[in-house]
Amino acid sequence: MAQPKKYLLTPAGGGAPVWYTEYTLPPNARNKGLKDIAREQLGDEKLFVNILRKIGPENNQGIKWFDEITPKDRIDPNWTFLLPPAASGADLGKFKIKQRMAVRTSPRIEAGNVFFEGPPETEYTFKKSSKFTDANGLVWVDVTQSNIPRKVSGATYWMCVREGNIARTDPVV
Repeated sequence: MAQPKKYLLTPAGGGAPVWYTEYTLPPNARNKGLKDIAREQLGDEKLFVNILRKIGPENNQGIKWFDEITPKDRIDPNWTFLLPPAASGADLGKFKIKQRMAVRTSPRIEAGNVFFEGPPETEYTFKKSSKFTDANGLVWVDVTQSNIPRKVSGATYWMCVREGNIARTDPVV
């Protein structure tokens, strides 16, 4: 998958330039609003006011190629957006499990490391940067930030969210 384009832009109110990232809504997200985009992509719903709209190709000739979105509650799902830097804590994501799943004390399938079994439709918070695929094709994420019963302070908790092409979460992680 190609990396999104980044642009160094000066905020409307002035100040130091910051990196904005180009973003287009995926086809399954056509009913989303700016607050949804900010919450999911930037980690903070309040950053929706800083999202810009790309209105033409990037240029250095002084021709305006991006604009502020007004009114904030009216967007076209076909627009290309320019997202400001993510909030701190944007490394966190959320998902719900589709079936009963084990929260483990290590990212391995072993009888002794099942800490808790979560019922279907339980929501978990995971650390996006922790996601990895092991040698068996299992995709693991750190779910320590979640509300897990009887958590031990300082311990890390893991969940297998995918086996090859079989996804067990909504949305797919």
